[in-house]
Amino acid sequence: MIYPKIDTLFNRDPKTFKVNELEIRRPEFLIPNIWDVTEKIHGMNIRVYYQKGESTIPFVQYFGRGEKAQIPKLLNQYLPETFTVEVMQKAFTPEKFPVRGENSFTVVLFGEGYGNQIQKGGGDYTTDVSVSFRLFDVFVYDSANPLGGWWLELDNITDIARNLGIKTVPYLGPMHIDEIVDMVKDEDMMVSSIEGSVETKMSEGVVCRSSPLLFMRNGKRLMWKLKRKDFEQ
Repeated sequence: MIYPKIDTLFNRDPKTFKVNELEIRRPEFLIPNIWDVTEKIHGMNIRVYYQKGESTIPFVQYFGRGEKAQIPKLLNQYLPETFTVEVMQKAFTPEKFPVRGENSFTVVLFGEGYGNQIQKGGGDYTTDVSVSFRLFDVFVYDSANPLGGWWLELDNITDIARNLGIKTVPYLGPMHIDEIVDMVKDEDMMVSSIEGSVETKMSEGVVCRSSPLLFMRNGKRLMWKLKRKDFEQ
């Protein structure tokens, strides 16, 4: 599955493509008082599939956002070294992730690959030629679920990252919409929280989700994004 597109908080001016702060894109965005905020990393969207069958050998696959996306060489080396079958088996046991009592399941890790030669300025996230991966979402397939499976909460995502020996995208805390907008506009507050970044490296923006996880009437999760460049003149 391709990671669902996340709406921007505001509508955009059709001519300038800048956000219009007077027009909230969806009325549901006004319902929660507080949002869980994470840093949006300027990198490459990566999907890591782990599948365990009842009588088949478990395996791991790696993809970019689309099926034809080309993963950069360094990142293509990093992923299989980090997400081995052995590591995945320890993190996703049938006891922890049962699907209708069965011992077979498919789980997808969604994250951002970043670092050297990934996107313009990607090398600013690291002080050497390395690359890395930050987890931001996990989906567990379940055919009995009307949505096709389960999106996990941030606490669960953090636990999985810990078990895999990786990190999640930086968590910036619970905030009100007004606080989030003011923060994204403030360059001093938007310096990246990625360890090892150059001091002047700015984060791309933020991704905000409801807690607990809620869904809109179109079936999408209640979440939105906001980028620094949305306010640049």
